[in-house]
Amino acid sequence: MRSMDINTAITKNPEAKPTPELGPKDRCDRCGAQAWVRVQMKAGELHWCAHHATKYEQVYAKIAVAVLDERARLDEMEGAGAR
Repeated sequence: MRSMDINTAITKNPEAKPTPELGPKDRCDRCGAQAWVRVQMKAGELHWCAHHATKYEQVYAKIAVAVLDERARLDEMEGAGAR
């Protein structure tokens, strides 16, 4: 269920400020792979790789204040021949 667009913060709280896009130094809090999703919550934020973002999406969608989902960049990279 990828209902969130690339580089777009989906906010439930108008006071939440989207943060800049994710880079190679942003790592998944679960496995350490490159993060493609940032989930902002009232108490902090989590970073997820594509695999873990998909795995936990139904959970964080319920509690997130804002979500930055850049998984579509993976598709763009594959289309350009990058891996």
